[in-house]
Amino acid sequence: MSYLTNGRKVSKRTSQLYVVLDTCVAIRALGERSQYHQLREAIVKKCDVIASSKEIVKEWDGKAGKTGMTTLILRRKIQDLKDIRKITIVEKSRLQLVELERAADDKYDNKFLTVGMAVKAGCIISTDHRLLQLDPYKYDQTQMRIVRPNEYPTDVQQ
Repeated sequence: MSYLTNGRKVSKRTSQLYVVLDTCVAIRALGERSQYHQLREAIVKKCDVIASSKEIVKEWDGKAGKTGMTTLILRRKIQDLKDIRKITIVEKSRLQLVELERAADDKYDNKFLTVGMAVKAGCIISTDHRLLQLDPYKYDQTQMRIVRPNEYPTDVQQ
């Protein structure tokens, strides 16, 4: 089944799609009064699941305070998503099996690519121009989109 949105034909998915959120997007999406609150709601309403890692969550912890969100609040938001099965933390052993075919210019962005590849994510949602330049990220005969928050979900197809 497909439908038109913004003049584009988009497949209507009924299966689960993993998405990876970079740190800036994740912290804003988890906040209640932010521009990305609607992004979180779109993920929750769809069959999509946020994929992350302990390393990424640790980075979220470190940067959350800069936006006025305490670590306690961030952890509660993450737990709320776990409770409704909308976030998964990828095990380190699974991440170690991933070999990046093309690294990001900023080595600290490789963790998002690694998680995306480990779960065969449909996309990484980012505002980082260096990550966005890698779109589409092709690996192992698969393609993962790297999109801006306003491009999700219309520019992401399974």
